[in-house]
Amino acid sequence: MRTLVSVIVEWENAKLSELERANRMLEQLGAQMALAARERDLSAELLVLYDSDAVDPAVPSAAVAANIDRALWPGTILFVPTPGQRYYEQKNKGAQLAKGDTLIFLDSDVIPDEGWLQGLLSAMSDPAMSIVGGETYHATETFYDKLFAAFWVFPPRPSSCGVYPHKTFYANNLAVSRPFFLANPFPDAPAYRGQCAQLAKSLREQGFSIYRQGRSSVSHPPPQGARTFVVRALCRGHDAVYWKGRYRFAALLHTNPVASFVRWLRELWQVLVRVVTRARAVGLGPVGALTAIGLGFVYFSLKFAGEVMTFFSPGIIRRNFSV
Repeated sequence: MRTLVSVIVEWENAKLSELERANRMLEQLGAQMALAARERDLSAELLVLYDSDAVDPAVPSAAVAANIDRALWPGTILFVPTPGQRYYEQKNKGAQLAKGDTLIFLDSDVIPDEGWLQGLLSAMSDPAMSIVGGETYHATETFYDKLFAAFWVFPPRPSSCGVYPHKTFYANNLAVSRPFFLANPFPDAPAYRGQCAQLAKSLREQGFSIYRQGRSSVSHPPPQGARTFVVRALCRGHDAVYWKGRYRFAALLHTNPVASFVRWLRELWQVLVRVVTRARAVGLGPVGALTAIGLGFVYFSLKFAGEVMTFFSPGIIRRNFSV
């Protein structure tokens, strides 16, 4: 019997980034899956999940039709409306509907490198591995990309290092056994992001091993547009207060304006260190490095504002912003 692989793509991030990235992601996915089907004798289902309250179903449908050759796709393609559901909810819903033994989670705004899919499937062929994350690095195609790559969340493009144990994984680039994931889904929480880190923490506490595949990399874009830049930073501040405030003792220490101010100072220091160590690697000169420091200062100052706003009015950001 042929192995069935289920690829789960949320359409949340495609709303926030240029559709061109979603097109390139689908093109790579289609080509790499066609190759994997020939070499590994597998079939595949693609589940594209979208918030039908906010996304015209014709948009993801047209993108898939334009970038994946249905004659070469080794299986089925399904579009799943998820009214009112967001990023992690869509991923959990896709896992519930999937039929494959292996789930591949891929975001709609990341672009896989060559060999990405083969790397994940190769790692998952080891029965000792139930969850394997790929690498995510910052895109550096434009000057704006490079500014964010110098200071933001993900590291610069890594060199391939094969499979190795790791404490965490990225939800945008992940392979996992379906029975394992259904028993350990992303937690339901009133936060924009961070559920993947909480799931990784839970898995470690249960004694499960997490792995990374260094040969399976995807590039991630920076926030597109001024509004997305501001909202993403504010929402990150909201999430910092939410996750740190879930336990009474931690809340007393970490969810107050003084603690937020200390985090802000620490993050500004991290911006300086990251830019100094990354600038040359991402292609920035002295002027670009100074610009990246300034942009990082603005971003984390907005995050600090989001933390303070959430401390005084816990629901204000969730009522007024969405990302």
